[in-house]
Amino acid sequence: MPSQDDVDFGGSGGSAATSGSTGQSGSSTSSAGHGGSVANSGGTTSTTGGGGAFGAAGTGGTSSGTSGATNGGSASGGTAGSAGGSTSGGTTGSAGKGGSASGGTTGSAGKGGSASGGSTSGGSTGSGGSVSNGGFVVQYTCLKTAAMSAYVEAEINAKNTGSSTIPVAELKLRYYFTDEPRVTNQMTNNFSHISTAGSNQTLNVTSVVAGLVPTVTGADTYIEFSFTSDHSLAPGEAMDFAWQMDGPDQSKDIYNQSNDYSFDASKTAPANWDHLVLFHNGTVVWGALP
Repeated sequence: MPSQDDVDFGGSGGSAATSGSTGQSGSSTSSAGHGGSVANSGGTTSTTGGGGAFGAAGTGGTSSGTSGATNGGSASGGTAGSAGGSTSGGTTGSAGKGGSASGGTTGSAGKGGSASGGSTSGGSTGSGGSVSNGGFVVQYTCLKTAAMSAYVEAEINAKNTGSSTIPVAELKLRYYFTDEPRVTNQMTNNFSHISTAGSNQTLNVTSVVAGLVPTVTGADTYIEFSFTSDHSLAPGEAMDFAWQMDGPDQSKDIYNQSNDYSFDASKTAPANWDHLVLFHNGTVVWGALP
């Protein structure tokens, strides 16, 4: 047998050595169970820090000087760590959910993980996140909070937080919902204006109801609002308008708002809401598409 430990493996369910036992000088295999450690405490020879070619620690276990770690274990100078463990200085560092990898030739990260020092680093942004750096903030107030309602009603405030003046005709805003009645939807504009540092300016609001293709969870239809005004939207100014939608027969044309993407009954006062989507010349400047 070789005179140094060659292999340390993390097993499951036990410990590799018993405290006080005779050390296994020159043994070729030591293993650690869940929460155990490879130590051979009190023996002639301790395998801890033995620098084996491959080493692993079980859940919660440690392996000092060995080469890898799994499931919450740690290793320094090892080859690889995975599933929440960490590696430093290894050939390949990879991380599972929430894990991290540093110093490896290739560092990669799973969901929530991070990779640094490797040849591949950085994350990606998925869909569904709000876009708040497009120079606008959109606030929403729910005016009909009942889940089952003959009316869909809200107030919307779209504020120019950028540094450029924007013609309102370049803007469109969408509200997404599921159309249970499948009737001719009737739109009513309750009020509309442009809020300025001085007196309010006139804002004309028109709307169309259209089917969403393809349909998605929470939306098969949307209302698209368009705007005109003799006054352009300067930095710090906002379009403010309230509207109502209903069917021809309010006694039976009932909307189930609870499954509508843009509906939130908790927002009874103006609040930022990224389920309203604002477009500037066709580009999303606020909100997350459903």
